[in-house]
Amino acid sequence: MAYIARMTIGVHAWTFRKPDEAPPRLISRLPGAVPGLPDPLVMEMAAGRWGDAGAQRQDLDRPARDDDDRPVLIRLTRYGRPGGEPVLMIHGYSASGTTFAHHSVRPGPAKLLWDAGHDVWVLDLRTSAGLPTATLPWTFEESAFNDIPLAVDRVLRETGRARLNVFAHCMGSVMLHMALLEPREQPWERHFALRALLKDRISKLVISQVTPLMVMSPTNSLRGVLMQYLRPYLPLDGYAFRPDGTPTLFDHLLDRLLASLPYPDAEFDLENPPPWPPWRMRRTPWTATRHRMDLLYGRDFAIGNVDRAVFDFIDDHFGPLNMDTVAQAIHFARCHEITDWQGASIYLDSLAKSLALLKAFPVLSLHGEDNGLCSADSAELLKDYYDQAAPGRYRYRLIAGHGHQDCLIGRHVATQVFPHVLAFLAEESSP
Repeated sequence: MAYIARMTIGVHAWTFRKPDEAPPRLISRLPGAVPGLPDPLVMEMAAGRWGDAGAQRQDLDRPARDDDDRPVLIRLTRYGRPGGEPVLMIHGYSASGTTFAHHSVRPGPAKLLWDAGHDVWVLDLRTSAGLPTATLPWTFEESAFNDIPLAVDRVLRETGRARLNVFAHCMGSVMLHMALLEPREQPWERHFALRALLKDRISKLVISQVTPLMVMSPTNSLRGVLMQYLRPYLPLDGYAFRPDGTPTLFDHLLDRLLASLPYPDAEFDLENPPPWPPWRMRRTPWTATRHRMDLLYGRDFAIGNVDRAVFDFIDDHFGPLNMDTVAQAIHFARCHEITDWQGASIYLDSLAKSLALLKAFPVLSLHGEDNGLCSADSAELLKDYYDQAAPGRYRYRLIAGHGHQDCLIGRHVATQVFPHVLAFLAEESSP
């Protein structure tokens, strides 16, 4: 009995423990004032209507809803630098423009680019966690084909430039490549004329963590196979990283279960500080959000690279989503490349031809070496194809000791990540 008690206490004392409750506060998931940056100028643009959600796959007999004609508004936040070369920053899924511009990350990506003399524009797509349209069942194409060309056109008109640089992170990279690699107009598309100009309007492209070719981590590959069959039976329609209101019994059970998932010892110790002495015990209310993210995406970031200030505002960085949209990524994991919402390999069916379309601009690909969502091997795989179709137009950099999101919201952004970006953008473009 003593042996069993010792094993239970030593091994399972923190298993299934309830995460610390997050203190109430106002959550702000859109870019705003950032120390050291000029006051932001915000512009909104109508990119469609709410009734368009899932236009590729929805039942045509679906009854009309009261909000179908409500405009879909996308948002540009400008941290202006007169005379600076414009850089458009595109966030990933279940995130927002706070990935690049938030007061808890010092210095963040937007600040580093602005300090280097760039005119910084942060885009919030219709899928942005900071916008009310985030929970609608969009396909990635519906956001890619409509929002990105419209935003690029607005930036160029406002700045009077012919071309701009783009920094696209995670699913932002996926959506940008969808918009670039599909030459055909779609019946639900609203801005095809602008999308047709897209490849000629980009001067340089930086993609972060996800490439058109994807070597998913083993965990995500397994997740993709399982979710393909289990998704219709799982009660995930109301899934959220931070549930609104009073947590339900399902929320409590899920959070306790996710607390038992294996993590590196150092991260487990950070998430589960010793309870004694009580006056020195640290609370970790961010663990529930972190675990819920990792359930969908794999280990999203190495917490040892992230400052406490970011954890205090973790719900500003990640937020609402729609599981039907997430389900499209199941096909990415299964096919190891970007696909349409049905899983068809239409974008890279002739990869050499596709990449030839992109040789008009150079590409830098950044990858965390320990990326738990998409393996860093993706970058090397894509280079092999670029070397055949567009030699000298592509390079990649691995960020040692980093995962997926900590390359942008971690404490080493200025020293280990963005020196590569700034050097790349400062180079003279070759014809």
